[in-house]
Amino acid sequence: MAVRITLVVDGSSDRALKPIIEWLLKEHSPTDTIYKVTVAQLPGQHDENERLQLSWEYFEGDVLFVHRDAEKETLAVRQAQIDVWVTTVFKKPPPYVRVVPVRMTEAWLLLNEAAIREAAGNPNGSVRLSLPVISRLELLPDPKEVLLELLRQATGNTGRRLRYFNARQAIHRLADLQQEYGFHALRALPAFAALEAEVAALVQTLA
Repeated sequence: MAVRITLVVDGSSDRALKPIIEWLLKEHSPTDTIYKVTVAQLPGQHDENERLQLSWEYFEGDVLFVHRDAEKETLAVRQAQIDVWVTTVFKKPPPYVRVVPVRMTEAWLLLNEAAIREAAGNPNGSVRLSLPVISRLELLPDPKEVLLELLRQATGNTGRRLRYFNARQAIHRLADLQQEYGFHALRALPAFAALEAEVAALVQTLA
């Protein structure tokens, strides 16, 4: 069976959610199920409702995954906002899953030192990296900046070589690499556990 997933994200850096969603789907699905996850990327500027509607029209699949960072809101508030958003835009909403990292996507990539070093292009580096404790990831005020700084440190570079390093691009490479290691450790986080529960429930409806 083949299932098409349309992923609507807040910004370009949130494309890093794709490997996470692919991993979760694989964790809960029969081996003969194939998922194609497409990140909806629209040209030009659109308001919120138009963006959601056009994403589904241009990249229509079987299931819609809707992302919003929690930022300063609670998980429950953001989930409710997604429900309102989807039911406002669609008269008959497609099946959908709410994707709400706390506080933002990058928090879910602060997991594995080896993957960070490899994403930075220096897998054998010896610079000490101080990764946050998993249980405190949702408390970080700015996970993106923490991750960007760790990637810069992991290069082992200084001066001009460091200035030419594209840390933001490395985030997407890190997400792909982390998929190989797995995201098991994130199960300790309520926001990730909520996403996994919705994915598991979705898979049951598709069986």
